[in-house]
Amino acid sequence: MYVTTFYSYKGGVGRTMALINVASLLAKEGKRVLLVDFDLEAPGIPSFDLFQAAGKRPGIVDYVCAFRDSGKAPDVADFIVECGGDDKPSIWLMPAGRHTQAGYAEKLYSIDWKDLYDNHDGFLMFEDMRFQWERHPANFDYVLIDSRTGHTDVGGICTRQLPDSVVVMFLPNAQNIEGLKPIVAAIREEKVLIRGHQIDLHFCPSNVPDLDDEDDILSDMLNLAKANLGRDVTVINHYQSLELLKQPAFVACRPNSKLSRQYNNLKSAIIALNYGDEAGAEVALKAMPERYERARMEGDQVTLSDIESTVARISAHHPESGRIGWYLSILYSRMGAIEDEIGALTLSIERDYERGRAIIRRARLLSSLDRKDSARTDLHRLLSSGTATVFEILPAIDLLKAIDPTGWVTPIQTAIEQLQLSGRTYRMLLPTLMSERDKLPLALRLSQRTLEAGAIDDNDRVVIRAHLILTFIGLGRFQVAMDMITDDRSKLLASTRPDDVFNYAVAEWGLDGVPPKDLFARVLEVTRGSSFVLDANLCQCRAMAEMVLGDKEAAYQNIEAARSRARNGVRDFSCWRFLETTGRAMLADLAAMSEALGHDASPEPAFFDEVRRLVD
Repeated sequence: MYVTTFYSYKGGVGRTMALINVASLLAKEGKRVLLVDFDLEAPGIPSFDLFQAAGKRPGIVDYVCAFRDSGKAPDVADFIVECGGDDKPSIWLMPAGRHTQAGYAEKLYSIDWKDLYDNHDGFLMFEDMRFQWERHPANFDYVLIDSRTGHTDVGGICTRQLPDSVVVMFLPNAQNIEGLKPIVAAIREEKVLIRGHQIDLHFCPSNVPDLDDEDDILSDMLNLAKANLGRDVTVINHYQSLELLKQPAFVACRPNSKLSRQYNNLKSAIIALNYGDEAGAEVALKAMPERYERARMEGDQVTLSDIESTVARISAHHPESGRIGWYLSILYSRMGAIEDEIGALTLSIERDYERGRAIIRRARLLSSLDRKDSARTDLHRLLSSGTATVFEILPAIDLLKAIDPTGWVTPIQTAIEQLQLSGRTYRMLLPTLMSERDKLPLALRLSQRTLEAGAIDDNDRVVIRAHLILTFIGLGRFQVAMDMITDDRSKLLASTRPDDVFNYAVAEWGLDGVPPKDLFARVLEVTRGSSFVLDANLCQCRAMAEMVLGDKEAAYQNIEAARSRARNGVRDFSCWRFLETTGRAMLADLAAMSEALGHDASPEPAFFDEVRRLVD
C-alpha cells in the first residue's frame, strides 16, 4: 500500500480534480484505490458523481470523535464505502463525514487537534488508521488523501505523518511559492521516518494559463518555483471546457485531451516512486541507466549511492519478479556489474519474462567470462525450443559461431527450420547469413525453404532469386548461378538488368578464368543512365568492370565514388568478396581493389581463390 497526499497552500488549483483523475487512471490499470477526504471544512470528493452517495456516510470526523470519546480505535471498515459498479472500476472512499447534515460542523469544531495529540494518543490513532487501511479486505494498492489547504494541524497529519509521498499543487505565483517554502521544508525535515524512508515530493504547477509567454512571466515563475521548491513532475494547464463544471473523471470522458495526458504524467510520477508496485519499480528502473551514466560522468557520488540503495529496495520488494529482473539486468549492464547482471537475467529466464533475449545476453556474458560450456548450453536450449524468434536467432548466430566454431551450424539450422517463414523473416535473416562464407550454405537452405513455403508474393520471389544467384556465386557454384540467370548468354548483351549481366559475368570469369569483357562493357553501358541510383555497391561494380576493360582512371574514379557512399553501420554487398559487408568492410575492400589495381591491370576478385579451394 502506498499513500499519497494531494496538498495545496491555496485553493482553486484543481487539487481534488487531479486526485480524482489520478485515482481513475490507477483504477483503470487494475489498482485498488482508496480515497480519503481530509478536506474536512469543505469536502470536495462527494461532489463528483461517482462519490455522491458517500456524502451521507460517516467518515474521518466521526472516526476521530469516536476514538476521542471511547479511547479505542473504531473499525475503519465501517467508515469506508465502495463506489463504482456497472462499467466503472471500483474506487473506495473514506469521506470526511456527513458534511451536508446538521451537526457536522459542531462535531468537526469540537475536535481539538493539539489536545488529541498531546493527551489522547492522536499520533498512534492515525498510525492505527493507516495500519487498518493496509489490512482492509479490499487490499488497497494506493491511498490518495485530499488534504485541506494552508497551515493547519490536519495539513501536518496529511503531509508529514500519513503519506509516503506528497503531491504539492500550486499556481506558480509569489504568494504560493513563499507560502509553500516552510511547509515543504517541514516535510523534508520530517524525522519520524516510521516507514523507513523520507517522504517523496512531487511538485505540480496547476491551473496554469495556457497562453503565449511573450514576456517570460510564466517561465520566470516556474524557474523561481524550481529554485525554491523543487523540479516539477508535470504542469497542469488551465483547461477551458464547460464539461469540467460537471466534475467528471476527465480522463474517462476525454482520454486523448491534453489535460488527460497531464494527469497521466502525474500518475506516472507517483507510481515511479512506489517501489512496492511492480509498475512503479519498472518506471524507476527504466530511468536509472541514463541517470546512472550522467551521475558517473559528473562524479556525483550522492546520486550513485542513491541509485544503489534504490536498487536494493526494489530487489527486496520483488525478489521473484522476472520483469523486474529484466530491468535490473539492463541497469547492472550499464554499471558493469557482470555477476549481478547474470543473476538478474537468470531471474528473468526462470520467470519467463523476455526469456529469449535474456538467454542471449546471459550467454554472451558467460562467454566473456570464459564459461563457454554454460553459454553453449543456454544457446542450444533456446535454439532447440521451437519458440526462438528471428530476433533471437539473429544474435545467436554469431555468438554461437564464436563459442562453438565446429558445432554451430546444426542448432542454427534447426531453429531456422522451426520458424514460420515469410518474406519479412527472410529479409531479416539473409544479411547475416550472407555476411561470411561459411554461413552461405544456411543462406542457400533458407532461400530454398522460403520459396517452397509458398507464403510469399512475387516481389519476394524476385528478391529470393537474386539472393540465390549471389549465394551460388559466393559458394563457387558458378555454373548453377549462370543457369539461373539465363540459358542464352547472347540475350544478356541486350539486357537492361545490370545485376543479371554483372553476376553472369563474374560467374563466367570464375568458371573459365577469363573475364568476359563484352558483358562488363554492357554493365557500364546500362548503368550510365540516370535511372540507376549510384550506391556504394553499384559504384564498386562499375569499378570492377572498368578494371576488366583496362581503364584504370575510370576504375579509380568509381572506387572513390563508392568510398564516398560507403557508411559505417550500414550493410552493403561487396562484389570484391561476394558477401554482405559492413560499411567499414566495404571501405577495406575498396582499398584492396585500389591496391590491386596498382599492380595488375585486371586483378581478380579476392574471393575467387577462396571459393576455388572450397570447390576443390
